[in-house]
Amino acid sequence: MSHDTGHRASALARMLDETRDPIARRDFLVRMSAALGLAGVTGCTRAPREQIVPYVVQPPEVTPGKPTSYASATVLDGYATGVLVESHEGRPTKVEGNPEHPASLGASSAFDQASVLSLYDPSRAQAVKQGGSTSTWQDVATAIASGPWTAMGGKGLHLVMAPTSSPTAAILLKEIRERYPNAAISFHAPASRRNAWQGARLAYGKVVEPRFDLRAADVIVALDADFLGHGPAQLRLSRQFADRRRLARHEDGMNRLYAVDSLLSVTGASADHRLRVGRSEVMAFAAMLFAAIASGKVPQEAAEIAAPHRRWVEAVIRDLLAHRRRSLVIAGDTQPAVVHAMAHAINTALGNVGTTVTFGPSPIIEAGEPSHGHLADALENSAADTVIVLGANAVYASPAERPIAPILARARNSAYVGLYDDETARVCLTTIAEAHPLESWGDARAFDGTVSIIQPLVDPLFGGRSVLDVLAVLAGRKQTNAYDLVRERFKNDPARFRRALRRGFEEGSAFDVVTDLSSPDLATIGTVLASSFVRAERHRPTPEVEHGFDLVLTTDPHTYDGRFANDAWLLELPSPIGKLTWTNAATLSVEAAAALDLASGDEVEIRAGERSVRVPALVVPGQATGTVGLSLGWGRTAGAELSAGLGANAYELRPADEAWHVPDVTVRKTGERHVLPITQIHQGLEGRDESIARHATLSAWTSREPKSKESKPKRPLSIFNPPTMPAKRQWGMAVDLAVCTGCSACVVACQAENNVPTVGADGVRLGRAMHWLRIDAYAVGSHDFPRMVTEPMLCQHCEKAPCEYVCPVNATVHSEDGLNQMVYNRCVGTRFCSNNCPYKVRRFNWFDFHRTETPKEQLVHNPDVTVRERGVMEKCTFCVQRIREYEISERVEPNAPRKPLQTACQQACPTGAIVFGDVADRESEVAKLHRNERAFAVLDELGTVPRVRYLAKIINDNPELEEGKR
Repeated sequence: MSHDTGHRASALARMLDETRDPIARRDFLVRMSAALGLAGVTGCTRAPREQIVPYVVQPPEVTPGKPTSYASATVLDGYATGVLVESHEGRPTKVEGNPEHPASLGASSAFDQASVLSLYDPSRAQAVKQGGSTSTWQDVATAIASGPWTAMGGKGLHLVMAPTSSPTAAILLKEIRERYPNAAISFHAPASRRNAWQGARLAYGKVVEPRFDLRAADVIVALDADFLGHGPAQLRLSRQFADRRRLARHEDGMNRLYAVDSLLSVTGASADHRLRVGRSEVMAFAAMLFAAIASGKVPQEAAEIAAPHRRWVEAVIRDLLAHRRRSLVIAGDTQPAVVHAMAHAINTALGNVGTTVTFGPSPIIEAGEPSHGHLADALENSAADTVIVLGANAVYASPAERPIAPILARARNSAYVGLYDDETARVCLTTIAEAHPLESWGDARAFDGTVSIIQPLVDPLFGGRSVLDVLAVLAGRKQTNAYDLVRERFKNDPARFRRALRRGFEEGSAFDVVTDLSSPDLATIGTVLASSFVRAERHRPTPEVEHGFDLVLTTDPHTYDGRFANDAWLLELPSPIGKLTWTNAATLSVEAAAALDLASGDEVEIRAGERSVRVPALVVPGQATGTVGLSLGWGRTAGAELSAGLGANAYELRPADEAWHVPDVTVRKTGERHVLPITQIHQGLEGRDESIARHATLSAWTSREPKSKESKPKRPLSIFNPPTMPAKRQWGMAVDLAVCTGCSACVVACQAENNVPTVGADGVRLGRAMHWLRIDAYAVGSHDFPRMVTEPMLCQHCEKAPCEYVCPVNATVHSEDGLNQMVYNRCVGTRFCSNNCPYKVRRFNWFDFHRTETPKEQLVHNPDVTVRERGVMEKCTFCVQRIREYEISERVEPNAPRKPLQTACQQACPTGAIVFGDVADRESEVAKLHRNERAFAVLDELGTVPRVRYLAKIINDNPELEEGKR
């Protein structure tokens, strides 16, 4: 489908017609009822029947207008991340990281931040259905517990679940296996860590998971490992990585990161040196490290494939050997098991085990066991009479080469528990609405085994049931209430249960470090490595023709594996690489695009054997030549109303073994063209590095050389000297580009905190995205080996603000404490301020985007922030509502302890790149950063005097790897 100008104009006209209509009496009453619902817990939400415990001391009563935080956890692929959920009079409105939780450390991801929006999604599954007719939970529970397989020890029953680490689920699964020894149980996840588990078994003879400690690592090598972009310990590793890169003085040191991968990722963009290679070359590169450092035997093919990068390989080897016990090699989850085994052997040979990496049991139940194998094979082998699928959209998220739908259709009975009426729900005979994590009890383990308690903040809005409820029925439990099931483990110590609820996790529940590991078996690893090269199709990508491309599949920054495909905040979040929204695309290198005569937006057909998909192309500097990338999670046909029909379904091309790599695919230009919804079209600095995004090498920084290039001090001329601000506190911000990874968690945090609307794909195409905070990404250097500089850009709160001079109605004004404020009631929409803003951070609300929201959808709004209608200018306020709340609490309770004042973006940031505070207090952290020699103001030559200062990005370069000599 092409989106020409006429189509977009028609869509715009329809939206204008909608906004011209006066509010009908019925709509007015609906709005009033919603507003009344926001005033208390009556109406759309209801508190859980069980007692929940807030993160702080339980108040004697709920104070209207004063939010309460509750500790809970989010779970992704079975791994828990501790969060604090803010509740206003019984309705969750904001998710933050739990500062005491080992996986969070107070930060949060974009997925965590957006989870609250899906709670109020009106398109969630809302009923129990049998054979297409509405039924009841009691009837379904009775049917589940009385199948013919009950008399045969469970033979004919097949239970399919998403991977889980829940201790309560582990107890129930054990009881189910004891009760029905012949029943089959499978765990299904498109992004399974199967390769990592198999790699550990190959190296050590048992399944263990590495726990990395980047605080002790001077040199890090990432073998196709995006550990800063996603993963069970992403937030923790991001913080540790950043803590080793904060340069306050010239003599400070920092870590060095090498990345070897095919597709540019968050980690690759943050690397000091990155080598772009084909997918098969990653294994060859790892093999050369394995041979040189661990004395492993490698096949001649590996040396031949790695030969073009010999200089790069040798430099990395020397750097690793020079940092024994203080280095780390990390293999990505999508790499084959043998690459993980080689990484373990290299770390062992370097003496890193016990310093930068330790090992512990996997928190995932039955990790590495056959139950985590390929689902289609398991279902076929079990000849299931009854299949019960719990929380895994297996029909959609399975390779088309081995489809699940026909197997489910052959079963006499099938049931599905899910959040949406999705592809799997359409196939199963019985569907049960699943309770959202914010409305159900549960537990799960973090990456290190720490048990997190999941406590609900509201009763199920749509009557959903949790996975634990169904497992309890299958286990024959008389009591199937999830709260009682979770609490049962604490029956001998109720006080410990309350402490766990208050803090969000059980103290001392982390798994002990495994210390009895034997040295990796180098001979076995070498044998498997040799066979891997024999099996691999040795082809050299030739982008001059259509054939010979390597297809590399990835999880998606918006939808992950498809589960978040109906979350508008995530769908409209610009991807860290490419700034694409509302779709996926086939990413190609600059050279490959030129060879195929392609530009971003041209549609291509990707063909693997008899299967093919059509998708627009996106040209990405720094991607490996001969590699095409495609993310999972798009092309939905059910259960994702917002993204239905958008993007291409990458599962159509995924091999039956669920690999992440498809060799020798064909890429063909179709002649169709799309206008991609991209928020940043141009990523070049055009020689304005010093003015916009400063960067320098560590050697230049430590030797006090210029930061990026020769420049003369600029002295902006001014005919106006603003008066001194009278307030005691003067607010400002500092952003350290040396530690910002561009993960974009801050963007969603800002959107959730400030009721920022989404505008849809057509709105983005027209340049009308409403984000108050954006992440600009600039490619510095050649398109072959660009270095990325990511720069959060928000209202700079200029002391000499150009927007204030031109507003004819005085709608944009300066506060006494230095904030550039918007008075919405004065704004008449001239947009002069936006035209005069050199930073382009002001957003005009063309339409009343909130008008079509249902009463339940409106419950996600932060009551402390105005919900703007059409016709006003919006922008960052430095979270002024938090500032005023902090000041009021100081006056009312001057001696009471209070949490530190943070903006929403600062609180979410995994790396701590954003610092906010009083710049008038010279001892404050933000004031010290403003005085740092790396500090600069964007477009400082204009004389706007921003209150936001950026600290130049510093690259810890290896002198052996000069720019362009890879």
